[in-house]
Amino acid sequence: MQLSREVIAKIYTTKELNDLLYQIAKIGESARTNLAEVNPGVPEVLKELGIEGNREPPEEDLAKKLKNLKDFLVKLPKARLEFAFEPNEEFIRKISRLLNVGRSDHLVLEITVKRDLLAGATIEFMGNFRDYSYASILDQVVKEKVKGAFS
Repeated sequence: MQLSREVIAKIYTTKELNDLLYQIAKIGESARTNLAEVNPGVPEVLKELGIEGNREPPEEDLAKKLKNLKDFLVKLPKARLEFAFEPNEEFIRKISRLLNVGRSDHLVLEITVKRDLLAGATIEFMGNFRDYSYASILDQVVKEKVKGAFS
């Protein structure tokens, strides 16, 4: 399954990915493909698959295309990011563009808010973990102070 980079690049977060997968499942369950009832990202994806408007492709063909699309989307690589704050849409887009520079595949962001980070973020991808939070810096300072106090 090959979708254009422009279509895939519009999927920034796992929430958006899950919304798209839900819409695909909804289309698969309906007898007709009514693009007016689905979210704005779905029509572009379906048009690339040759499913447009209210046209009814053979049910078997539609089911196969939707399954292939779902399988492809589920396999997109994901990076887990934890922020100390609720990131807005613009921030998420910028982080996504930054992390996707030079990648041949598209990285989807799994974002959670973790207030105990105090500030900053943590990033986990492909088994690698990076902690850019203020909490980790503060923890290190406290450990050094305690160690120094008992030396």
